[in-house]
Amino acid sequence: MFENCLGCKIAKKIIECPGGIIFETNNFILNQDYEIPIESFFIISSKKHIQSVVDLSKEELKELILLIYQVRKAMKELFDIKKTSIFQDENASHFHVWIFPELEWMSKIGKGIEFIPLIIEYSKKHPAKNEEIIKKVNMMKEKLKR
Repeated sequence: MFENCLGCKIAKKIIECPGGIIFETNNFILNQDYEIPIESFFIISSKKHIQSVVDLSKEELKELILLIYQVRKAMKELFDIKKTSIFQDENASHFHVWIFPELEWMSKIGKGIEFIPLIIEYSKKHPAKNEEIIKKVNMMKEKLKR
Protein backbone atom coordinates (compact mmCIF):
# COMPACT_ATOMS: atom_id res chain seq x y z
CA MET A 1 0.00 0.00 0.00
CA PHE A 2 1.14 3.51 -0.74
CA GLU A 3 0.53 5.81 2.24
CA ASN A 4 -0.97 8.73 0.30
CA CYS A 5 -2.92 6.68 -2.24
CA LEU A 6 -6.70 7.06 -1.92
CA GLY A 7 -7.28 3.86 -3.93
CA CYS A 8 -5.05 1.84 -1.60
CA LYS A 9 -6.77 3.30 1.47
CA ILE A 10 -10.20 2.36 0.08
CA ALA A 11 -9.01 -1.14 -0.89
CA LYS A 12 -7.53 -1.65 2.60
CA LYS A 13 -10.76 -0.33 4.16
CA ILE A 14 -8.98 2.57 5.86
CA ILE A 15 -11.34 5.00 4.12
CA GLU A 16 -14.99 4.11 3.67
CA CYS A 17 -16.99 5.22 0.65
CA PRO A 18 -20.69 6.14 0.94
CA GLY A 19 -22.44 2.88 1.76
CA GLY A 20 -19.17 0.98 2.07
CA ILE A 21 -17.86 -1.59 -0.36
CA ILE A 22 -20.67 -2.74 -2.63
CA PHE A 23 -19.02 -5.85 -4.03
CA GLU A 24 -15.62 -7.46 -3.83
CA THR A 25 -13.81 -9.99 -6.00
CA ASN A 26 -10.36 -11.49 -5.56
CA ASN A 27 -8.71 -8.49 -7.21
CA PHE A 28 -11.22 -5.63 -7.32
CA ILE A 29 -13.67 -3.67 -5.22
CA LEU A 30 -16.78 -1.83 -6.31
CA ASN A 31 -17.94 1.28 -4.52
CA GLN A 32 -19.82 4.52 -4.94
CA ASP A 33 -17.43 7.31 -5.84
CA TYR A 34 -15.77 8.68 -2.69
CA GLU A 35 -15.45 12.32 -3.77
CA ILE A 36 -18.16 12.94 -6.35
CA PRO A 37 -21.73 12.90 -4.96
CA ILE A 38 -23.61 11.49 -7.95
CA GLU A 39 -25.98 8.61 -7.30
CA SER A 40 -25.22 5.47 -9.32
CA PHE A 41 -21.68 6.63 -10.12
CA PHE A 42 -19.67 3.51 -9.46
CA ILE A 43 -15.95 2.87 -9.32
CA ILE A 44 -14.14 -0.44 -9.75
CA SER A 45 -10.68 -0.28 -8.17
CA SER A 46 -7.80 -2.70 -8.11
CA LYS A 47 -6.88 -4.07 -4.70
CA LYS A 48 -3.22 -3.87 -5.65
CA HIS A 49 -1.45 -0.62 -6.41
CA ILE A 50 -1.14 -0.41 -10.19
CA GLN A 51 -1.91 2.33 -12.72
CA SER A 52 -2.68 0.67 -16.02
CA VAL A 53 -4.78 -2.09 -17.50
CA VAL A 54 -1.53 -3.49 -18.95
CA ASP A 55 -0.41 -4.21 -15.37
CA LEU A 56 -3.20 -6.78 -15.00
CA SER A 57 -2.76 -10.48 -15.66
CA LYS A 58 -5.08 -12.14 -18.17
CA GLU A 59 -7.06 -13.68 -15.30
CA GLU A 60 -7.40 -10.29 -13.58
CA LEU A 61 -8.49 -8.75 -16.87
CA LYS A 62 -11.19 -11.39 -17.32
CA GLU A 63 -12.37 -10.75 -13.77
CA LEU A 64 -12.49 -7.00 -14.43
CA ILE A 65 -14.45 -7.32 -17.67
CA LEU A 66 -17.00 -9.63 -16.03
CA LEU A 67 -17.41 -7.21 -13.13
CA ILE A 68 -17.89 -4.24 -15.47
CA TYR A 69 -20.55 -6.25 -17.31
CA GLN A 70 -22.33 -7.25 -14.08
CA VAL A 71 -22.37 -3.69 -12.74
CA ARG A 72 -23.52 -2.17 -16.01
CA LYS A 73 -26.28 -4.77 -16.40
CA ALA A 74 -27.42 -4.17 -12.81
CA MET A 75 -27.49 -0.39 -13.42
CA LYS A 76 -29.80 -0.95 -16.37
CA GLU A 77 -32.08 -3.39 -14.55
CA LEU A 78 -32.24 -1.62 -11.19
CA PHE A 79 -32.10 2.05 -12.12
CA ASP A 80 -33.11 2.05 -15.79
CA ILE A 81 -29.82 3.71 -16.73
CA LYS A 82 -29.74 3.49 -20.48
CA LYS A 83 -26.28 4.94 -21.12
CA THR A 84 -22.98 5.22 -19.26
CA SER A 85 -19.43 6.29 -19.93
CA ILE A 86 -16.91 3.66 -18.87
CA PHE A 87 -13.29 4.70 -18.74
CA GLN A 88 -9.94 4.42 -17.03
CA ASP A 89 -7.44 7.26 -16.77
CA GLU A 90 -3.81 6.20 -16.51
CA ASN A 91 -2.93 9.62 -15.08
CA ALA A 92 -4.57 8.55 -11.80
CA SER A 93 -2.25 7.21 -9.12
CA HIS A 94 -4.30 4.01 -8.59
CA PHE A 95 -6.04 1.82 -11.17
CA HIS A 96 -9.79 2.32 -11.26
CA VAL A 97 -12.56 2.22 -13.82
CA TRP A 98 -15.36 4.77 -13.78
CA ILE A 99 -18.85 3.64 -14.65
CA PHE A 100 -20.41 7.05 -15.01
CA PRO A 101 -24.20 7.12 -15.46
CA GLU A 102 -26.10 9.35 -17.83
CA LEU A 103 -28.90 10.65 -15.60
CA GLU A 104 -31.82 12.78 -16.71
CA TRP A 105 -30.67 15.94 -14.88
CA MET A 106 -27.30 15.79 -16.62
CA SER A 107 -28.84 16.48 -20.05
CA LYS A 108 -29.39 20.10 -18.95
CA ILE A 109 -25.59 20.43 -18.77
CA GLY A 110 -24.77 18.36 -21.85
CA LYS A 111 -24.39 14.82 -23.13
CA GLY A 112 -21.17 13.02 -23.83
CA ILE A 113 -17.81 12.51 -22.21
CA GLU A 114 -16.73 16.11 -22.83
CA PHE A 115 -19.42 17.30 -20.39
CA ILE A 116 -18.37 15.06 -17.51
CA PRO A 117 -16.08 17.69 -15.90
CA LEU A 118 -18.98 20.19 -15.90
CA ILE A 119 -21.34 17.56 -14.48
CA ILE A 120 -18.84 16.76 -11.71
CA GLU A 121 -18.43 20.45 -10.89
CA TYR A 122 -22.22 20.86 -10.76
CA SER A 123 -22.65 17.78 -8.56
CA LYS A 124 -20.17 19.10 -6.01
CA LYS A 125 -22.17 22.32 -5.73
CA HIS A 126 -25.52 20.46 -5.78
CA PRO A 127 -24.78 17.02 -4.30
CA ALA A 128 -27.20 14.13 -4.47
CA LYS A 129 -28.90 13.45 -1.16
CA ASN A 130 -26.87 10.99 0.88
CA GLU A 131 -29.94 8.83 1.51
CA GLU A 132 -30.47 8.49 -2.27
CA ILE A 133 -26.84 7.48 -2.75
CA ILE A 134 -27.01 4.91 0.07
CA LYS A 135 -30.33 3.56 -1.26
CA LYS A 136 -28.78 2.91 -4.69
CA VAL A 137 -25.64 1.42 -3.12
CA ASN A 138 -27.74 -0.99 -1.05
CA MET A 139 -29.81 -1.99 -4.07
CA MET A 140 -26.61 -2.71 -6.01
CA LYS A 141 -25.22 -4.75 -3.09
CA GLU A 142 -28.33 -6.93 -3.04
CA LYS A 143 -28.33 -7.39 -6.82
CA LEU A 144 -24.67 -8.39 -7.04
CA LYS A 145 -24.87 -10.73 -4.04
CA ARG A 146 -27.04 -13.13 -6.05
